[in-house]
Amino acid sequence: MCLDTAMTHGRPARGWIVAPTYTLVMEMWRYYKTILKDVIVNTNKSDKRITLLGDHEVEFKSADNKDENLRGAGLDFAVLDEAARIHKSAWEEGIRPALSERQGRALFISTPKGRNWYYDLWVQGRDPHNHQFESWTLPTITSPLFPKVEWDLLQETMPQATFRQEFMAQFLEDSSIVFRGVKARVAGDFEDAIPGHQYVMGVDLAKTVDFTVIWILDMTTRHFVFFHRFQEVDWPLQKKMIYWKAKEYNNATISIDQTGVGDPIVSDLVRDGLNVMGYKFNNNSKKELVELGIIAIQQGWVTYPEVEEFLNEMMAFEYELLPSGRFRYRAPEGLHDDCVIAFLLALWPMREQFWKKKKEDKNKPPDDLDDRAYDYWDRYQKQKKLLAQQKHDPLADIS
Repeated sequence: MCLDTAMTHGRPARGWIVAPTYTLVMEMWRYYKTILKDVIVNTNKSDKRITLLGDHEVEFKSADNKDENLRGAGLDFAVLDEAARIHKSAWEEGIRPALSERQGRALFISTPKGRNWYYDLWVQGRDPHNHQFESWTLPTITSPLFPKVEWDLLQETMPQATFRQEFMAQFLEDSSIVFRGVKARVAGDFEDAIPGHQYVMGVDLAKTVDFTVIWILDMTTRHFVFFHRFQEVDWPLQKKMIYWKAKEYNNATISIDQTGVGDPIVSDLVRDGLNVMGYKFNNNSKKELVELGIIAIQQGWVTYPEVEEFLNEMMAFEYELLPSGRFRYRAPEGLHDDCVIAFLLALWPMREQFWKKKKEDKNKPPDDLDDRAYDYWDRYQKQKKLLAQQKHDPLADIS
């Protein structure tokens, strides 16, 4: 782009490299300094600016604050890296106006992330009558540096939806959203305890920044009958609230986050005579919990009243593909997931009952499972088979 500007307009070019976060900006800064080392005249680390031969200037910008750090004028080009993760306003209110004065060009580079504004631009580039944009799709395997063995392994071990997005560069609707059909399960109202019914209480603990959330599920009707969300309450009072609410709902089973501060609280609740199931979170255990919730919602195993905070958290909850190839489930930066976790914890003691509902044919998966749900079902069956083989292994008794 620098050479094109020099040849077309006879002047040095000025351009921006824009990334969605400061961390990624630093990675780009180091990367470009390496690949451009033979043509770099000067670098300014504090301003994140590189001067190239011919007086061309390239600045590295973060879109962390949408368009706030992207005000300026007189750009010949802009490169938006991971553009699908950059807020739309950063492009429309910051970068696009900065390109106007010199009629600069923009290059958008990204892995798809649902059908957002980046997808809209990509569609425009596929229209042969639109001469403002041009679009390409390049799956990872087109890179000569990417090993074919790794490609085959990813195809075999990753959920198909994720593989299609992250490595095939395909746009999938709401692809990073974890829970789908959340609003379709809204039904009924909150209810008082019914004699003879069994209940399970999901509890996610917090004291200051986050919220403590209580969800109570009627195990008989599979309907969530109670919800409470609160903040900045001391631990002794939180324990009393949990205790009395469990008693109110027929000595409900308490499924509670036992990680960190939850450990001593679980011990106290057990000493008080309550039926408590502590759940310790790590990457693997959270993945199992989340995927149980995915299927419970998709298959319509539970219902819940309309709770705005809960619905917002569920629809915003997303996954992130880590460099290791694993997934991390989380709330977007700056948002909460306390309602989600409490909800999932309430499902956990019910997991066997959920599966019994679909066991008419043990060798046949439930109907209407999408790729992610089928992947969970398939791994569940394989784990059961492996455990059964270990229990009946004829070599186990040979010393």
